Amino acid sequence: ESQHQGNVQACCSSLSLLFQPSSFSKKRIRPRYIGHNLELAHEVISDALTDRLNSKSKQNSRLLQILPSFVSIPRVRCLASRHLERWLQSPALAGLARALFSKIVT
Repeated sequence: ESQHQGNVQACCSSLSLLFQPSSFSKKRIRPRYIGHNLELAHEVISDALTDRLNSKSKQNSRLLQILPSFVSIPRVRCLASRHLERWLQSPALAGLARALFSKIVT
C-alpha cells in the first residue's frame, strides 16, 4: 500500500508541474475558428438549429438547454426569438425559456 501511495503522490506532483499557471500560455493556442471558418461554423450551427426548430417534432428541454450557448450567433437569436412565445407559454419549458430570453436580451 505504501508503494501505491508513493505512485499516487508521484503522479499528482507530475500533473501539478504540467498544469502550473506559469507553464501554460494561451499565446501558444491557435484560434480554430477565425474568418471564413467562423462564418462557416455559424452557418452550419444556424442551419442545424433551423432544421430542428422547423421540424414537426416536439421541442424538448435539451434543445432549450443548449440554445443559450449559441445566442451569440445573430441568426440563432432570431430563430429563438420566433419560438419564445410558445415556449414561455408551455409549463414544462417556461423556466428554460425565461433563461433563454434573458440571455438573448443581455
